[in-house]
Amino acid sequence: MEAHPLQFKKKRDPERFERAQHDIAALIQQAQAGEIELAYVDEAGFAPQPPNRSAWTKSGEVHAITAKRAQRMNVIGALLSSGRLMLTKLWQSVNGLWFLGFLMALVQRVSKPLVVIL
Repeated sequence: MEAHPLQFKKKRDPERFERAQHDIAALIQQAQAGEIELAYVDEAGFAPQPPNRSAWTKSGEVHAITAKRAQRMNVIGALLSSGRLMLTKLWQSVNGLWFLGFLMALVQRVSKPLVVIL
């Protein structure tokens, strides 16, 4: 049985990385020429308490700290090549449907062809 390497130990493919850099540079040129709108999109979550899902405790002892659960705010944002920033805040988990809704709202506010980089 062959063991698969962990994802973080994989090395990136230099040819694919160079090709991606070239493709993104071409997209940036198109955006600067006004042909397209380029959007850099990402999501982040914020919580008032850090999530402590696991902790080390000596065998036989009771864990001294109780995990506090609080509502988490999730934010999806897009930085556009035109300089605009668009975002949405959600007090619930971001799933594919929410992400699609954000992209659809983004498309409605852009008058040029839109290219999204995640």
